[in-house]
Formats: sequence, structure tokens, C-alpha cells
Amino acid sequence: MTGLIKGIIIYFVYIFLLANIAIFLTIKFYPEKALGNATEYEMWQFQKKAIDNYDNQTKNVIIGDSRSMACLNPKILGHNFVNLSLGGTSSFEGFCTLKKFLEKSKIDTLIVCYGAYHFSGGEVFNERTLPFQFTSMDNVRNLERVEEKYGVTVEGRRPGTLRNVYRTLLYYHAPSVFRSSFIENITQNNFNSHIINSMKENSGHCLFGRADSSAEASEEIALIGLTIKEKILKINPVIISYLDSMYVLSMKHNIKLIFVNPPINYSSYEKLKSIHFEDQYDDLLDDLKRRFPRMQVYNNYFSLPDSYFGDANHLNLKGSDFFSVYVRSKVADSKHCRGTR
Repeated sequence: MTGLIKGIIIYFVYIFLLANIAIFLTIKFYPEKALGNATEYEMWQFQKKAIDNYDNQTKNVIIGDSRSMACLNPKILGHNFVNLSLGGTSSFEGFCTLKKFLEKSKIDTLIVCYGAYHFSGGEVFNERTLPFQFTSMDNVRNLERVEEKYGVTVEGRRPGTLRNVYRTLLYYHAPSVFRSSFIENITQNNFNSHIINSMKENSGHCLFGRADSSAEASEEIALIGLTIKEKILKINPVIISYLDSMYVLSMKHNIKLIFVNPPINYSSYEKLKSIHFEDQYDDLLDDLKRRFPRMQVYNNYFSLPDSYFGDANHLNLKGSDFFSVYVRSKVADSKHCRGTR
């Protein structure tokens, strides 16, 4: 009986080890499938390759979230622009992108474009930034020190040792943290070649929503509290800290720095306006102007018609063309004073 129990235990240990080896090797050789979202993985790889392919060329760069990807078309903005924005990211990933690009090339003009929602926190840090190994572990450790300083993580949660250990496991692809979702990840077919091809053909620009019009609620609606008296836009100090890092790095490298606020659809704007969200966001932009005097901050919180949106958050082709032309005029008119802080 004892031998039978011992044999069963050994059998399950072998199964456990083989399963973990299989997960680890699949992630190593087929990360686009094993890490959960093939399209997102290829989008992030596009950005890495785009940076690696520039060799001492002066470029004009766009950094931001998915709204930035959709609303700012490099072909319309002008000569030598590239859009290095990534969906769901915050100023932490933005800073890492800027830092890495400057190791390869010079930048003349940098446009930073994040929606109001991402001043509350980044939403893909565990899902993409870490498992995709987007940046170095040194940068992650520096982030954790900033989070400890402010008592909040980049995602808007409470920092701690266990959370940092989990992040390390995610970053180095420990099979234990991927086991529950592994089968679902490798069997789903969610690759969207249209988005990837669009990014390649349009220097990082792509359209997510393809509808002729959208009145769906933007992601800022999710920030609405239980009462209209509550302050809805809660600014994450970690996000501001990394905006500051982007600013300092830009001034050090004599870069023309511009912040552009992406629009929301009119239907969402009306809902948010009734609870004074616009005033809160305008206060944030005024604060950015005070903090970063050499950064041009354009347009307060505003809307475009629903017919300019392809989904709840992203401009369609008509909206993207309109907004890109608007930003192009602002870049041309910019009287930015370069120099170190």
C-alpha cells in the first residue's frame, strides 16, 4: 500500500514538472500565443522593432495610449513622425519608450497624448508590460521604489512585497502564474492582421473602431463615483512622477515637448459635463502647465461629434484625419523654448 501511494505521488510530481516545462517552453518559443493576446503582443513587438531600426536619425515621436494610436496619424502630422504609442499604457511605459529611443536616435519633437482615464493608472502593467518584457527589470525596480514612496502602484493599488514577487514571476515567465490560463491562451484565435498591417504601413497609427459613428460611453464614465459630490478624477502620483521624468529627459536632450489631450465623443462629454468632470480635468492640465513650463499643453477637455468615433474611445478615419490636421497646426505654431530645466 505504501509503495502504491509513493508511486502515485511520484506520478503526479512528474506530471507537474512536465506541465510546467511545457508551459515554459511554449512561452519561450511561441509567446504570441502563450501570453494571451497575439495581436497585442505583435503590436508591442512592432514598437520594439521600430525603435531598433532607427540608427542615429532625428525623428519626431508620438508617445501615448491607444487613443493616441488612433487619433494621431504620422503621415498627416508631417515629416519624419512615428507613432510609438501603446494601448492601455501610462507615463511609465512612455518614459521607458522615450529613454530607449534616445539610446538609438535623436528626437526633435515629442508629442505626448494620454486620455484622462490613464492619469488614474495604467491598466495593462501585469497583462502586457511585464510578461511581454517590455522594459528592463531595473526599470521595474525603480518603479517599485517610486510606488513605495507614494503608497500606490502604477495601476492604482497598494504596493507590497508579495505584489513585487508576483511581478517578478510574471516577468520571467514562471509557469505557475500562467497555468490557469494556459490552455485558453494557446487555443484562442484572436490575431487581427488588419491592425498590425495598419501599424506597419502608417508608422504606428491604426484604427481600432471602424464604425461610422459611436455614442457608446467612454472609459472615463467608469471613473464616476457613487455620488456626484465625489471627486471623480483621482490623479495617480506615480503617473505624474513619470511625466516629470519624461519632461526632465526631454529638456536634457533639447526636445520640443507637446502634450495633446485626445477628444471624447459628444455623448460621453455631455454625461461627464453634468458632474463637472471637465472642470477637474482642466485643473489637471493647468497643473501640468505649472509643473512643466517648457511643455506646450494644448486643448482642454473637449469633444468631437459621435460621427468622428469608431467605438467608445477611438476616433474613426474621419475623426483621425480631422484631429491630426488640428494637431499639425499646433505643432507648426509652437513657440517652444528649448533647453535644460
